[in-house]
Amino acid sequence: MCNDLHAEFLFRIPLLDMSRYKDVYTLVRYEELAISPEKEARRLYEFADIEITSNVLQWIRASTSGHNVTNSLNLVHDEHPLRLSYSTTRNSLDILRMWRSELPWEIVEQIQFLCRESMELLGFKAYKSKQDLLSDSLGNIDPMSG
Repeated sequence: MCNDLHAEFLFRIPLLDMSRYKDVYTLVRYEELAISPEKEARRLYEFADIEITSNVLQWIRASTSGHNVTNSLNLVHDEHPLRLSYSTTRNSLDILRMWRSELPWEIVEQIQFLCRESMELLGFKAYKSKQDLLSDSLGNIDPMSG
């Protein structure tokens, strides 16, 4: 999988030159959406030259906070755990961090080894230890957006 991803990057490497293609291409990383959903949405809307509305911003806040929120029909999400598993409302940071506690360190090391070139191209730094992986910091992600 990482070999295919890396080959795709090499084919499209000129697109990663943001100064040359800044008006027609922007890189979107899930991590940036999860860490700063409103900021990243504003950036994407600005890139597309679309005005972001207060309704969109409200929906983003409600959908990524994981809190009990009211939807557009003024219905409150039921907080029963079984029903929440089918909800589209999630705390985006919790979802981003979840894999770190669930994957064994040996698997993480193997993925980082096999995918190191792709990770570097996308601005990800490898974790150095299990402790580093389990820390609350998301310092392995270099910011790429403005």
